[in-house]
Amino acid sequence: FWDLLKNGKSGFSPSTTRYNAEAFQHPTGHGNRQNIIPTKGGYFLQQGPYVFDAAFFNITAAEAAALDPRQRIAMEVAYEALENAGMPLQKVAGTQTACFMGSSMSDYRDGVARDFAQAPKYHILGVSDEMISNRISHFLDIHGPSATVQTACSSSLVAIHIACQSLRSGESDMALAGGVGLIVSPDGTMHLNNLGFLNPAGHSRSFDENANGYGRGEGCGVIV
Repeated sequence: FWDLLKNGKSGFSPSTTRYNAEAFQHPTGHGNRQNIIPTKGGYFLQQGPYVFDAAFFNITAAEAAALDPRQRIAMEVAYEALENAGMPLQKVAGTQTACFMGSSMSDYRDGVARDFAQAPKYHILGVSDEMISNRISHFLDIHGPSATVQTACSSSLVAIHIACQSLRSGESDMALAGGVGLIVSPDGTMHLNNLGFLNPAGHSRSFDENANGYGRGEGCGVIV
């Protein structure tokens, strides 16, 4: 992320291995066609979304198999945030620390729902959006409020706003706040494209004369 900012690079990738983009992409982009994606590319994380050290987070293999990758990445980044702040887990455990995470669109849950007869044992815990924040709180053993915020595009911003309010009111002594979003299926892109929200080429060019819709991306960020 810092390398992109420092060197003025773009995180855009012309294709993805998350799903068969060619099966859904149509060169007309917006047009009058529904349920297509305008581009095969996007702003994707280089890290595989399903790579996860479950044992480190005291999660069994059976439970890890049911986890939405957003939960996995959110836990990893929350840990890294505390690590970067110089705060060991022993110092955080038992404190009145809050956790507010923003999230929008549940690609993984929607994909599993297509074959509900094969849902794993821990399915409901693995795909519930509220668990994104709750898992972080449980692993860290923090005792402040824990909530996943869903206000569409502003989810992460609202999560940080609520965290600030929690600190100012004295409800919490410290807070983790941020958001996570992943694109693991073409569904959300198709639905947004139906409404004409997306750039036909898949890029985001805010405040530019060539701006024409936005390009979808993914990522996770947590601040302390």
